[in-house]
Amino acid sequence: MGLPLVEVISVDEEKCVNCYVCIAACPVKFCNDASGEALAIDHAMCIGCGACVRACSHNARTMRDDTDAFLADAKREKMVAIVAPAVACAFPGNYLNLNGWLKSMGVEAVFDVSFGAELTVRSYLEYMKAKDTACVIAQPCPAIVNYIEIYAPELIPHLAPADSPMLHTIKMIKEFYPVYRNHKVAVISPCLAKKREYVETGLGDYNVTMSGLADHFKAENIRLERFAATEFDNPPAERAVLFSTPGGLLRTAERWSGEVRNKARKIEGPAVVYPYLSGLKKSVEEGVAPVLVDCLNCDHGCNGGTATPAHAFSPDRLEHEIEKRNAKMQDAYRKRGPASDKRSRKALEKLLGDYWKPGLYNRSYTDRSRDNKIRKPSERELSSIYTTMGKLSAADIFNCSACGYNSCETMAVAIFNGINKPENCAHFIMNENRKLIERINARAMQDEEIANIDRSTRDLSSNMQMISGNIDELNSSIAEISRNVQESKDVAVDASQNVKGSGEAFAGLQAASNEIPDVLQFINDTVDNLTLLALNAKIEAARAGEAGKGFDVVAMEVKSLADSTSGAVVRIRETTDKIQHASAGVTRAMEALSKLVEKLEEYQISIAAAVEQQTTNTHNASGILQDLATAVDDIHTNISRVAAG
Repeated sequence: MGLPLVEVISVDEEKCVNCYVCIAACPVKFCNDASGEALAIDHAMCIGCGACVRACSHNARTMRDDTDAFLADAKREKMVAIVAPAVACAFPGNYLNLNGWLKSMGVEAVFDVSFGAELTVRSYLEYMKAKDTACVIAQPCPAIVNYIEIYAPELIPHLAPADSPMLHTIKMIKEFYPVYRNHKVAVISPCLAKKREYVETGLGDYNVTMSGLADHFKAENIRLERFAATEFDNPPAERAVLFSTPGGLLRTAERWSGEVRNKARKIEGPAVVYPYLSGLKKSVEEGVAPVLVDCLNCDHGCNGGTATPAHAFSPDRLEHEIEKRNAKMQDAYRKRGPASDKRSRKALEKLLGDYWKPGLYNRSYTDRSRDNKIRKPSERELSSIYTTMGKLSAADIFNCSACGYNSCETMAVAIFNGINKPENCAHFIMNENRKLIERINARAMQDEEIANIDRSTRDLSSNMQMISGNIDELNSSIAEISRNVQESKDVAVDASQNVKGSGEAFAGLQAASNEIPDVLQFINDTVDNLTLLALNAKIEAARAGEAGKGFDVVAMEVKSLADSTSGAVVRIRETTDKIQHASAGVTRAMEALSKLVEKLEEYQISIAAAVEQQTTNTHNASGILQDLATAVDDIHTNISRVAAG
């Protein structure tokens, strides 16, 4: 099964801003998990190319190399170093001075991986000669090896079953330099993924990246030119110093087999190499595949690797440094005199033969396709995912690449596998923004309506408060009227009682006046008797003569008194008649007045009851209006809160 792939990239979630540039830069995409707040890495699916590290401008992704560990252990561990050919570009003009610095750090010996590349070409050619294979894929690049193991296991049989130049170098040291066999090996590398190769094969201890060293030199103000230019401790390469350059393998192999170029394909760069490899099996089946595929992950080969400071250099500058070293090395190997090329070649063959053994540099690979957890959705499932992304028709398939996947379908596959989410889709975001704008516009209209309602509720509340105040005043007036009506009622009751009393008095007076005629009749009868008596007396006085004169006077006075009394009786009767007539009228008027007072009392009672009921009604209405005004104030407060939110 092989060991799990070691983590070679770290993610700082606090620095990650979900810009998806890392996904766009990643050749395999699906090792990035964008379902959370920050993009995570599934290291089992990551090929370790480091493209995302270079692309991330937020420094959220960093390389995991062993530079710090190497610096800490160099003085206390027995150690040798191997240096990749890209060193000529990483430290132009000072790559031999780097050897001097390494030895100053306690490294006992420094080996040139370019010589290991010479051995690698020998291994390839020997394998191709022994095996009639349809296609051999060169494997110096660990990122490509990881890709094939995880995503294209059908190509594993076509991977060259030979170690990379670095592993050739390490095995060479352990086999032919027994003094260093048990030393730890620090690999000065331009490649982040190399660490995986060492862990998987159990060879190599420190992946000391060239960019890590460059950062250390800058931080510590270390200038390589101050250290002695020191040659490598193994034989120098002739032209395999080209190995870090695209096509360098073929140029080295051409020295041994001129036909190899006609049977090989040179290809590099993630935008080209991985699509090519995904279709290579079909080319093999169709019989059109090249015999040798010289492929590297990085656009400018290892010279522009993700773990070298030289990646910022122009291709011309990179090639210049490599070609300059290549010319120097070929000149060093060239024999002088007759048949120089033939003699030079034979000398190199003998040298390589001294360090090459059949089977020593063999390599096997691990099928890691089980780590590829990506499932492909059906058409129905894909359509369902599109719906969640707001893609309802073909016109919505923009393939805008804003998500980093280069196609809507790839993004949908990521969502289907739970490593992304619809809200990371630019089309989804645009739709949501459009909906938000619509909501904002609707809210603006609603706010205007709310403002109008607000003004209306303010006016309504004010008017209600005014009405409530008026009702309170009306209540006060009604209460005053009620009091006046009650007092009027009391007065009416008193008047009614007085009228009744007066009626009773007048009734008594009338009854008494009705008795006067009887008394007058009695007096009148008495007067008649007196008149008769006086007449009789006068007659007797006349009979008596002179003696009866005094009695005659008395008779005359009695008659005069009777006449006066009779006249008085007549006047009393007339007065009594008037009193009786007047008292009868007064009695009738008092009876009518009594009836009116009784009706007034009834009306006042009704009015008092109505006023009391009206007081209750207005009091209730005032309370209702107060409650309504409070409710309106609450509505106004809520509207203001909504408008503010």
